[in-house]
Amino acid sequence: MIEWKKYDPTSREIESHINHLVTDGHRVLIAQLASVVGAVKYSWMINNSWINWVTHYAQINLPAKCIFCKKGLVGEEHERDEEGNAICRPCFLSESDIGE
Repeated sequence: MIEWKKYDPTSREIESHINHLVTDGHRVLIAQLASVVGAVKYSWMINNSWINWVTHYAQINLPAKCIFCKKGLVGEEHERDEEGNAICRPCFLSESDIGE
């Protein structure tokens, strides 16, 4: 479930320059909060265009990726070998294969 937060333009708790989901209750898009050049404020930006209709935002929480193969896999896809090295079953990579 997406955890929507009410957007407060005066809040500095929102991490800037990373993608967030944003909405006005009618549409959902991906935007970044960024400093407005020449002004002492932050606003939402999509493809270098400022938008002023955001009422709520949410962090994007994608599934974790395998640190070995970088695929988005669930934990049960990975196991440990006899020496305790993590192994990714789908790609058969292990910590020793990549020198970690």
